[in-house]
Amino acid sequence: MKTKTGFTLMELLVAIAILSIISISCYIAFDTGLKSWRKSEARVERYQNARAALDMMARELQSAFIITGSAIYRLKETSYGIYFTTTAIEVTTNVYKIGYARRNDNVLLKQTQSPVASDAGTEPASELAQGIIGLEVNYGYYNNTARTPAYWAWTTTEDWDSYNPIVTNFDKSGNEKTPYDGLPEAIKIGLAVRDEKSYEAAQSFYTIVYL
Repeated sequence: MKTKTGFTLMELLVAIAILSIISISCYIAFDTGLKSWRKSEARVERYQNARAALDMMARELQSAFIITGSAIYRLKETSYGIYFTTTAIEVTTNVYKIGYARRNDNVLLKQTQSPVASDAGTEPASELAQGIIGLEVNYGYYNNTARTPAYWAWTTTEDWDSYNPIVTNFDKSGNEKTPYDGLPEAIKIGLAVRDEKSYEAAQSFYTIVYL
């Protein structure tokens, strides 16, 4: 008569322990891969948001213009953001006033006004990009009649107004721009971007637009 055999308690415990180790190892590997994938996706998202926003701002700023002495057709930075007149939105003769500002919930806003009729800041705004935790704008200009690199300067207070004099700005001929500052020689735009779920630290992106 055959004797029935089975697993002993010790054998069952050893098997469970081995399966547990294998399961934990698989979970750790899967979790590590998932975190790496999420970080990669977040990095791509930041690059795309920052690049798209910077490209749009640069394209429109390159076509920025002012009318000397005009309080409407001007380039101005306020506590709300930067505003300027441009023709870069469409292939038409229309003139637009564009404004870029960062909202407190880390959203980059764009305001568009046409026809240009009043000072900017009150138009309805559309959301351009999310996760923007910083917007920095600096203005490059010649602060001396000698147009050499030694006399090139960037504003440190992020202020510029083509209508009201804020800095001592010279034109390409070495003449002081008075009583108005006019357009700067260049504008440097910086965006500090963070993905919505904060998988990685924030990163900053910059571009320089020469006018």
